[in-house]
Amino acid sequence: IKARASGVAVIYQELSLAPNLTVAQNIFLGNEPRRFGIVDRDQCTRRAREIIKRLGVSFSTRDMVSSLSLGERQLVEIARALSTNARIIVMD
Repeated sequence: IKARASGVAVIYQELSLAPNLTVAQNIFLGNEPRRFGIVDRDQCTRRAREIIKRLGVSFSTRDMVSSLSLGERQLVEIARALSTNARIIVMD
């Protein structure tokens, strides 16, 4: 938590994605944007699309992670790190 507060995100070789959730849900899992204390799903979807677009990938934020290749899953991990607005990303 201290690393996140300092603007550092870590991506490990061992993937930590939830295969039964969508790409967008995985990107913000545990860090969902909220509005008045309630998860703002529209903002999650919108921000996830922006991040995915920046990465230039071919899959959708609505795709289930279980349907993605290993390389695509790794890109979702990178998208998750980017969603935190980290200044530094450490890759294991």
